[in-house]
This record gives sequence, C-alpha cells and structure tokens, in this order.
Amino acid sequence: NWCKLAELLSKEAGIDVILAGGPDDKEAIEQIQAQLKPDSKVISTYGHTRNLRELIALIDICDLTVCVDSAPMHLSVALGKPVVALFGPTNEAILLPSSDGRFVALRKETSSASENRSTPTPGLETAAPKGASRPRQASFLYPGAPAVQLPAETVARSALDQLKQAGHRDGSAAIHAG
Repeated sequence: NWCKLAELLSKEAGIDVILAGGPDDKEAIEQIQAQLKPDSKVISTYGHTRNLRELIALIDICDLTVCVDSAPMHLSVALGKPVVALFGPTNEAILLPSSDGRFVALRKETSSASENRSTPTPGLETAAPKGASRPRQASFLYPGAPAVQLPAETVARSALDQLKQAGHRDGSAAIHAG
C-alpha cells in the first residue's frame, strides 16, 4: 500500500514524494523501492536522516507528512506541519491536538470518514531548502509499522485534501485534486 500511495501522489502535478524511514524500516523501504516503477518520481532519503535533527529538517522543508503513529508524526505536530496519520489501536484523540484541520487521523474502521485534528502553529514539508526553487507541494512518506493497512486511494485522497487546505492556509495556490 505504501508503494501504491507513493505512486498515486507522485502522479499529481507539483508533488514530490519523499520516502524516509528509520533503521528499523530497512526491509520495508527496500520492498517499497523494489516495487516502484522505474520512472517513479519518488525520492528516497532512507539512510540520510540518521538522527532527530536531520528528520526535523526534512519535515520542516515539506508540506505534508503521511505516516503511522510514530516519531515523524509527533515531530510534525510539534512543528505545526500538516499530517495524515494512520492509526491502529492507539487513540488519536490523545495524541493529536484539536482541529483547525491540519492533522488528519485515519484508521481502518473509519477510513472513509477521517477525523481532523490540528494545532494553531505553522505548516509542513518539501524537497528543497526554504527559498529554493521547488514544487509548491510535496509529501513525505514514513512507512513505520506496516501493520496499519488502509486503501492507498483513501490515504491519497486525504493527503491531497491536506495539501489543498495547506495552500489556502499559507496563501499559495492550492493544487487541483480533481
């Protein structure tokens, strides 16, 4: 599903997908990379974010994080960056601030009706340093626990909605998701 999600998002104009993971995600990252189409626009940063400072820098330059309940989710929330987080048994209401729509929690039993949560702080991730020429929106995928499974189309729809909303929040042009 992560591979399909990365490919769905990377097909959208103006979106760069960045794949990242920690040392425990090596097998998952390798599997995703092996399944990606040769012409895929997915950028892997696996092995390049070796500590929290580097992960925070990656999150800071992106417009959206798509992840499971994990360190990148918590760091994104702390930075006030938009998040689409996939939840298993954890109660997202305890972990995600109440909403301005910046934080979306998805879980299998409510995958079609996502629950929005948010905090009143800044936005999320891109593939180039701030001020550099880059696509308007990018997403950052952090596979984490593969046990959380939702249809890639459901997650992609939520991610595209978040990118569209982020465009309206910061005054930049929103992507066309239709």
